[in-house]
Amino acid sequence: MRSSVCVVVLLAALIAALARPPGVGSVEGAVSSQAEAEGVAAGNTLAGRTAPPARGATCSGGDQPGDSVGHLTVAGQIRTYRLHVPQRSAGGRSLPLVLNFHGYGASAADQERTSGFVPISDREGFYLVTPEGSGSPPGWDIKGVYNENGVDDVGFVSSLVTVLSSRLCIDPQRVYATGMSNGAEMAAQVACMLPRTFAAVAPVAGAVYQGCAGGPVPMIAFHGTYDANVDFEWAAGAVAAWARHNGCGSAPDVRITSAGVRRESYLDCGGNDVVFYSIPGGGHVWPGGSDNASRQGSAYHGIYASELAWQFFQAHAKPASATN
Repeated sequence: MRSSVCVVVLLAALIAALARPPGVGSVEGAVSSQAEAEGVAAGNTLAGRTAPPARGATCSGGDQPGDSVGHLTVAGQIRTYRLHVPQRSAGGRSLPLVLNFHGYGASAADQERTSGFVPISDREGFYLVTPEGSGSPPGWDIKGVYNENGVDDVGFVSSLVTVLSSRLCIDPQRVYATGMSNGAEMAAQVACMLPRTFAAVAPVAGAVYQGCAGGPVPMIAFHGTYDANVDFEWAAGAVAAWARHNGCGSAPDVRITSAGVRRESYLDCGGNDVVFYSIPGGGHVWPGGSDNASRQGSAYHGIYASELAWQFFQAHAKPASATN
């Protein structure tokens, strides 16, 4: 079971929110070899599977490249989110959307800095939205699991995606979620409760499974074996439950990367793959992200969770029939 974590977020995190985290640049700098970065570095493949072509229906609207803070009123409560529109031009074509949830007691600015998704957004061309939780300290209500404060965070996310889709050029078949700790639980929760919205999710240090009644959603997850905040066995059991939910019929393919990381891949799931990275001796951190003193342990740089998550997202677009 997980234990309560309270993080005091420093004002400096707000100032550094848009800065590229030190040591975070390319997947080569975070893994022992590019070929081992999930086996998808060349051609965006997943264990030999070629990624589907970019969707990119023509549409109009959208914002100028850059960063902004938006507000949305849901159930009488004003909610806040950070929006990054990539520097790479879409040429009037729709782009993927990635939602990036912060951990309990952290902030959207802190999550942007730690995960390093902004430069990946600019390089690859996808909208990045980092929502703010609620409460004091801020967090996410995970039904039946953690921080149940009565706030309908799933409703907030559903409304947020709807509003953003009305004014940005978002591809509805390529909406994704990731997050850290309590934010990882939130990413898994929206996959569970909004399976027609999300094409794939990537929880880091906090996968959960809530007995989902909806359809399957591909998942890539990361967890340290020495995580003192969210128990490793708890997360591993959640990932295995997701594999069963997604219809994965056999035991996973297990590989040890040259960085010593254990990778379990469930690939017989009708395209709804589940991949789990176990970081030996890893603590409660974002692998490959910036060192963050507000988390337990220094960041692990053997693999880069953000790059691997994006590669996984590229290989998984939701069928058009599943979004209607």
